[in-house]
Amino acid sequence: MSEHKDELKKERENNNDQVEQPPEADRKKETYSENFLALGLCLGIAFGLMVDQLAVGISLGLCFGIALGTFFKKK
Repeated sequence: MSEHKDELKKERENNNDQVEQPPEADRKKETYSENFLALGLCLGIAFGLMVDQLAVGISLGLCFGIALGTFFKKK
């Protein structure tokens, strides 16, 4: 029984050694679209709560966030 546990433990250690982390260049970087989308949604939710129309605020925030993200896109 203990031999079987030892074998499993060695196998797990070997598998952990084989897992490689992607290099920094392969990781996804944030874009203006993502940042402005989050900002637009936050402002839209705040606006929607102020005027008691949350659905309208979220929709407007989403639209403005995407539009600003597209407008300020890095080239």
